[in-house]
Amino acid sequence: MANADDTARRLRGRWVTWAAWAAAVAVLLVQAVRVRSFWYYGTDIEATWDGARNLWQHGDPYIPVAGHSPFVYPPSAALLFSPAALVENRLFVLCGLALTMVAALALATSLSSLLGAGWRSPLAAALLAVTVVSSVGTETLGYSNLSWSIAALAGWTLVAAQRGRWVLVAVMVGLAVAIKPMVVTLGLVLLARRRFRELVLAAAIPLVLNLATIPLLRDPADFVTRVLPRVLSGSTTGVGSNPSIWAVGQRHGLEASLVWGLRGLVLAATALLVVAALLRRPPGDLATVGLASAAGLMLVVQVNQPSYGLVLLPLAAVLFRVGTAPVRVAVASAAGALLACGTPGWVPTDVTTLGVVVLLAAAAFVTFDVRAVARDHQPVHESGAAAGPVSRDIAPQTG
Repeated sequence: MANADDTARRLRGRWVTWAAWAAAVAVLLVQAVRVRSFWYYGTDIEATWDGARNLWQHGDPYIPVAGHSPFVYPPSAALLFSPAALVENRLFVLCGLALTMVAALALATSLSSLLGAGWRSPLAAALLAVTVVSSVGTETLGYSNLSWSIAALAGWTLVAAQRGRWVLVAVMVGLAVAIKPMVVTLGLVLLARRRFRELVLAAAIPLVLNLATIPLLRDPADFVTRVLPRVLSGSTTGVGSNPSIWAVGQRHGLEASLVWGLRGLVLAATALLVVAALLRRPPGDLATVGLASAAGLMLVVQVNQPSYGLVLLPLAAVLFRVGTAPVRVAVASAAGALLACGTPGWVPTDVTTLGVVVLLAAAAFVTFDVRAVARDHQPVHESGAAAGPVSRDIAPQTG
């Protein structure tokens, strides 16, 4: 009788899982069809196609193209996407939408794994549905923005780190930085575990890709001298939906000295948080080290947009799992604010800024929690997983 009951429960669980995934995939497909009617559909992926084509035809991926945003990624990204020049624009835009859908699936499964439910669980399906129908998810899917791919890489980087797969961590960090240098802070995950050989590998990937692109470029210094200053000025992301402190000051007419003071304060607090986590024996939570620093940078620099908030969702997942009840409420609210911002957003952009600040505060609370520090001081295996129960670095998951 007991065996029959167990079998029945397993069957019910499988049916629930399949039903949840069927509903989530249906939502994803409906959203994919829906965003094709948006005026901005495929804008970002078209810029990627133009960058790849102009790299081969003119040796300059940064030639402005009328009708959509210019290519603003580093030369290494242009080389990675150079095969796009072999297909026509319309086909590549569809491929970009498909890539974004796969990235949405990958992010949801990584979040579920970080939360301890396993990557195939009904929770992963629910997270997929929630993220794709959210304001920022709808906008990012419509633009086919690469931020979703970077967020998925960040999420699975943390999962791989918690399973001790350090070469895979290095490869994913290297690829992410080669596309978007802003996530260079993910390399701190390797530094936190003293994986210096893998850190060298991670740094070598974007370096080699950029060096390999130099012979193809008409002006190898163009990205540094012309493109990067424009990106860092915030002109490529604007002010209206920009959650950075600089944009908040622009929207509300704050004094420049106050804005600079706030940016300096956040930068100092972020640096203190990261150093404190790195100096732990064993080091503090990997998400705090790798992504809380990214959150601080997003507030400090002028270039920011709602889709960047997707990259912080893995941090929110880890903090939610290891935090106390008040921390969980704060983190869940912050994640909701990140998902609700877009063009147009469900909430004002300033609420998203507050959400990033709350994530930083939650990471600081977890890092400096005296009781958690005491629990962290126990033997650690080579893989980075503690010998006994640990509340902060999540035990490796097999699902």
